Amino acid sequence: MILFLKIILYGVQSFAFVTAVYRHRANREGLQRHFAYYLGFVLLIEATANTMRIGFNLSNLPVYNLFTVVSFLFFFYWFYTQLRKTFVLWFSSGFMIITLYNLVTVHPLKEFLYLTLYSGAVLVLIFTIAYFYRLLNAEESIHFYKIQAFWICTGLLIYYIGILPLMALLEFPGFNRVHFQFAIMILNIFQYALISKGLLCPQKK
Repeated sequence: MILFLKIILYGVQSFAFVTAVYRHRANREGLQRHFAYYLGFVLLIEATANTMRIGFNLSNLPVYNLFTVVSFLFFFYWFYTQLRKTFVLWFSSGFMIITLYNLVTVHPLKEFLYLTLYSGAVLVLIFTIAYFYRLLNAEESIHFYKIQAFWICTGLLIYYIGILPLMALLEFPGFNRVHFQFAIMILNIFQYALISKGLLCPQKK
């Protein structure tokens, strides 16, 4: 079952990347133009992590630590382009300070950056809620299903609402890590599928 979900996840991630590349020209003037590079980075990370673990029997924790930091910074930048609020910059600066602290207090080659993940996930949820609040309070009539950012934010909301309690449960010795892996892949499938849906929406004029 895990292998089947992995195949689906890699397929969805690949589809999201192809969609971003295909839509890159249409989105070149929009806020989603950088997703082609980000999703290409996602595929590179997955390929590198699997090669290290399966091909060379090495820990792929450093690769996922790098991905954790880069992905949060990418989405913080993206949220700033959406919200144009200074609090996004202030919170993002705080995240960078927390990340630097996390890097010097653990061994990033051998330990996962949990503090970075927790703080980044909370900030993504805050920015997502701020985006939805702005959307709901817009004066003009809005068709949510036609908005690229709506679907992307929905994917992020689902993923990070799920990831926080899962990471907390991972601290309990009796928690089944196979169930954890299963849940993470399901959340990832939803996240990348909704990103793909968003990128397929026509760019707002």
